[in-house]
Amino acid sequence: MTKTPILLATLAICVTAGLTGCTASATTSDGTPEPTTSSTKPAAATSDRYNDKCVEGIAHINVDKTKKKTLKGDCDTVWILGDGGTVDLDNVKSIGILGKGNTIDVTSVNTIDATGDNNTINHRGPSPKSVGEGKNTTINVK
Repeated sequence: MTKTPILLATLAICVTAGLTGCTASATTSDGTPEPTTSSTKPAAATSDRYNDKCVEGIAHINVDKTKKKTLKGDCDTVWILGDGGTVDLDNVKSIGILGKGNTIDVTSVNTIDATGDNNTINHRGPSPKSVGEGKNTTINVK
């Protein structure tokens, strides 16, 4: 019976010590708090900086059936997002298509990743590598 108070006291000390270690903030050698990381998304993921323009080799082209879009200049990776759009591109290393029924005219492209169905890609130059799970994607030489 006398063991119970000792066990409870020991348990209380262990829990208190454990919680104190969890809630303490880290400090540098001069006593100032260490910087912490943020849980927010990077600016690129939450902004429209890649929309309809090539930034750092990446472009996102949001399309719909109402208008044709053109991206002037070379770009490493272009993502076509939406259905039924028409897009004109210059030289591109990789095109990703997340949508269906799009027509893409590109000067040259190395790889096409079409995950949507019924897309048409017209290009000049050597035949690009085609990957992706899209059905009925047509790749034509201009």
